[in-house]
Amino acid sequence: MIPAVALSEVFVVNSQAAMLALDAQEGDVAKRTDLGYSFILASEPASTLSNWVQVSDDVLAQLGLSTGATEVGAVDDDNNSTTVQGALALKASKAYLSATTGAARVNTSSGATVQALFDQLTGGTFNLKYRNYTVYNRLDEELSVASIAGVDPTGATDSTAALQDFFDTLPNGSEVYFPAGTYKITGLVIKNHSLKIRGAYRYPYGQSTTKIKAGADNITLMKFTGNGCRIEGLLFEGFEANATTNGFGKGTTCKGLNFEPATGTLADIDSTVNDCILWYFQTGIEGHGRNLTVTYTGFTFCRFCVDLYGVVSEQFRGHVLNNNRFHSCGGTEAATNPTILNSVCIRLTTPNTNNVDNYAGNISILNNVCDGGCYQFFKGPFHRGSIMADNNMFRVGGAGAIVIDVDNTSTAGNTSADGALISDNIMGGFDLPVYQNGVQYCPDMGIRLTQVRGAILSENLINKVWKDGIKLVNCSEIVITAEVKDPSAIVKQSTATLYSSVDIDANCENIMIPHLMTRCTIAGSQLAAYVKTACASTVIGELYGSASYTAAGPVVETGSGYTVGDVSAVSSRTKRTAIAGLITGSNYPAGNYKPGDVCKYINPAVTGYKEAVCTVAGNGSGATWKNSGALV
Repeated sequence: MIPAVALSEVFVVNSQAAMLALDAQEGDVAKRTDLGYSFILASEPASTLSNWVQVSDDVLAQLGLSTGATEVGAVDDDNNSTTVQGALALKASKAYLSATTGAARVNTSSGATVQALFDQLTGGTFNLKYRNYTVYNRLDEELSVASIAGVDPTGATDSTAALQDFFDTLPNGSEVYFPAGTYKITGLVIKNHSLKIRGAYRYPYGQSTTKIKAGADNITLMKFTGNGCRIEGLLFEGFEANATTNGFGKGTTCKGLNFEPATGTLADIDSTVNDCILWYFQTGIEGHGRNLTVTYTGFTFCRFCVDLYGVVSEQFRGHVLNNNRFHSCGGTEAATNPTILNSVCIRLTTPNTNNVDNYAGNISILNNVCDGGCYQFFKGPFHRGSIMADNNMFRVGGAGAIVIDVDNTSTAGNTSADGALISDNIMGGFDLPVYQNGVQYCPDMGIRLTQVRGAILSENLINKVWKDGIKLVNCSEIVITAEVKDPSAIVKQSTATLYSSVDIDANCENIMIPHLMTRCTIAGSQLAAYVKTACASTVIGELYGSASYTAAGPVVETGSGYTVGDVSAVSSRTKRTAIAGLITGSNYPAGNYKPGDVCKYINPAVTGYKEAVCTVAGNGSGATWKNSGALV
């Protein structure tokens, strides 16, 4: 017997109309592709919709429909419950983001949109504490030579041609960066105006710094014919860089930097060298014109460190040379070695022409240091409003050296252009011997002024000089206060000619010395005088010093020399005291006295003496006194 089994057929349809048109029997199934689920015919006829009953299908089939995402749970970015469809609705579409306004629709944690931040990068400004800057500006303003073909930062090959082409096409006002490395060149001529060149600012003598090295002898590394330039953070090295053979600058041939404007107003250098090192040069920095600033720069083994020249018919002024270090420039061999002869740290030269601007004015030389054996610190003219102060010249000197040598010899009627201050400078040999093994280590003089019409030499300290501490030649209106230790150190070798703390020649006039301290430690009768003057109008105030070391007295007058005003010194100063009653064997003033000292009588008798004068030196009763003064 055959069991009663329902035989059903499965139909696949894509619409309700197709399902109702089926020739189906009770139990048949209609698979609706448009809905994703199925119906079973519960009773006939199949053409009646109510006879079809929906049946459950598998989950994947349901999720496969376009509405499936609404059936699956999820959490949004804030951890709130939602459906997958709900979470997707919170996301931006590809078309939405790819539109030109897409970046304006995406926010960042700061609240700014991506578009706003991009605008800030390309055109906005950032507060960098010292100035506002755009990233675009910062990237655009500075060009690195590392990107230039033919530039070798190892120094193995010459980079001159590549760098010269680069500077020739560079617009004015550009900034150029030399990364750390060594760049060998044989001379660049840089015509740009308002140009900034900077290096890596690293340890100046180390391999990690930026070094511009001479590739040949007798060259100038960089000549600037434009103006308004700034050079920073670079080490410049001459061709003969060998400390054993070329120490103190001996045998050097190259020039480091030369500022010589060729266009516009030829005298306006208007440039700055800051935080650089120059070593092994005949001339470290040369300038032609006015307004060159050199600060925080070191010079080692240079014959002439800073060498400045006036331009004919142009004012020579405005140079600022502050906070620099001069190390081992010249040394004692600068007295004889022709390659470093007459070496000097700072030299000024005015044009040799008769014009009213033949002077060096408004020059600032402050807070510089000489050490390691320099020969001379300053040589040249020094006029209107110039100041040289707080410089420390330690270990400076040699035969013939004058530490500060100011020569204002005029070639025109410009004597009224003077008026300078030379103050609080320290100079001399200090820890060097005066003379040893045939070598004079101390300078000949500390300060010499020639034809200066108006200057103040205030509180300078001069230590160990072979001849005079301060010498004035054909000067007028000069005020001097100073301390001079061991002038006339020549006494170490010869006493044939002795020198003085201050020597004033016969062509001087109106010289004032309010106070002067002299200290001698080498020999007895070391000096000619504290002050030796042939000037007919010298005013001297207080002179202090070591009395036993003065051969002829505190002041020596020669020729028409004549000092006026109060003159006193330790060796000639009068001591004054007082006692009641006349000096007798039992009544005398206590203390040491020497001839010329005075003892005043308190309430002298009507017919007595007013005072007594010491005639024989002694202590207390050991001194001899003689009554003097008119009877009362």
